[in-house]
Formats: sequence, C-alpha cells, structure tokens
Amino acid sequence: HTGVLALQETLERRGVIRAEEVRDLWETKLDERMQAVEKKDRFLERRDRIFGRFAGGNREHFTKRLREAEYALLALDADRGIRGLEELYKADRSNTELGFYLAETFFSAGDMERASAYLKKILAVQPNHFESLVYSGIVASEAGEIEAAENFHRRAIERRSDAFLPHFALGALYAHASRWAEAESELLQAVEIAAQPSAHVLLG
Repeated sequence: HTGVLALQETLERRGVIRAEEVRDLWETKLDERMQAVEKKDRFLERRDRIFGRFAGGNREHFTKRLREAEYALLALDADRGIRGLEELYKADRSNTELGFYLAETFFSAGDMERASAYLKKILAVQPNHFESLVYSGIVASEAGEIEAAENFHRRAIERRSDAFLPHFALGALYAHASRWAEAESELLQAVEIAAQPSAHVLLG
C-alpha cells in the first residue's frame, strides 16, 4: 500500500495523473471488489445446499462445472462465476437453491428484471418458496404493482407467520399507499417479532 501511494505521488508530481481521477477510479474498483467478495461469501454459504438439490442426470458434470464457478468466485471473477452458474441452472431448473442464489445476486445488484425472471422460475417449481415470495413482493412493489406485491407478501406470511421481513415489507407497502391502519397492524406485528430500528422508525 505504501508503495502504491509513493508511485501515485511520483506520477502526480510529474503531471502524469490527477489525484481526483485516481481516487474516483480507486473507489469504483473497491466497490466492484466488495461486491465480488459478497457474491463469493454468499455462494460459499449456499454451495452445499446447491449441490444437495441437484436433480439432473449427470452429477459428475454438474460437480465439475460447479467447482469451476466456485474457483472463479474465489478468484473474485464474479462475472465469469455467475455466467457459469447461469449455464448450470439451465440444465437443472428444479434446483431452487441455485436459482435463488442467482435471483438474490441480481436483486442485490439492482437488476430487478433478471432477479424477477429467476424468482418466477423458482416459484413455478416450488410455489411456496418463502424467500422467493418475499423477494417477489419487494420487486413487484418497486415496479408499482401493489396488488401483486400484497399477494406475494400475504403468501409469504401464510408460509411463515413468525418471520419479520414479510410483515415489515407489507407494512411499508401499505404506508407508501397511505393505508395507515393496515400499515400499523403489519408493522406492530413486525416489531413484536424483531425490534428492528427500521420498523420502529416507519411505525413512528
């Protein structure tokens, strides 16, 4: 790090680069690296479950391709890793763990269109997949599809009434639509499950 700073200072003194330009690019690269680290960490948490959900015909081929994607993610080459996992999912559409990892990845990156596409595929195979119902509700809410968002969150609550997130998301949806009594009811249930500051703020 000290060597990099010395090099930067030398180049600045010679007028080859500008400090502001270096800082801007540095911050961009740092953000990209942190996103790659996040994708890697989430994959490692789900790897065994993804492998356990395999229902295709060639387990050896699946294992090999999964390891190739893992090596890419470990090397923080997230784009190559994700492309490999997308190809695997095409051959194993019933693998809801793999599908949700991809949906969550695109959701985190703000790519709601691709996240929604994977969520729909998961729910077509497993209609009561809890996390996909919650995320689908949030995606629908972002798109202004209030009725669809409400339906997804209600289904998630039916699946797990003791979970904080669907109550909070539904309360936020109602608050945004100025449906105050319904918003208060959902948010009160949310803070009873988990006293999260965000829910208290919205309730207030």
